[in-house]
Amino acid sequence: MRMLLMSALLLLCGYAFGDERDRPHGRNCDLAAPPKSAGEESHHSVLLLVFPRAREIGAHYDGCQVVWIQREKEVTLAWIVVIHSGEAVRIWSQDPEMKDMLGNSKGMIMKSYLPGCISKAPDGLTEDEFRAYDRRYCGDAE
Repeated sequence: MRMLLMSALLLLCGYAFGDERDRPHGRNCDLAAPPKSAGEESHHSVLLLVFPRAREIGAHYDGCQVVWIQREKEVTLAWIVVIHSGEAVRIWSQDPEMKDMLGNSKGMIMKSYLPGCISKAPDGLTEDEFRAYDRRYCGDAE
């Protein structure tokens, strides 16, 4: 009986923390890599790739918005936002550090800039220069 109870608890813990068995399924949920049309965002000098972009998610969208992190040349899955009828309902990540950072939030649909906007910006820009570049060439995040 105890062994059965322990097995059930371990199984539930795995689901609570978003292991691979609990990975969302549906439109765009199983993407292994960001498509060329993925939007871009930057956070603490790390490039985030976002697909689909928020502007492509309407009130009837059911599926996922997937976010990857690019460090150096390596791109890894960061998190997945599950969307039902255009609203974020759940967030999932297989990365323990990312799970801690995201907490128990249901996530939000992330806005992003045009593909290539951040990754193709000139090197060595100061923060103010980058903001000016950003406004001039990228416009607003959508």
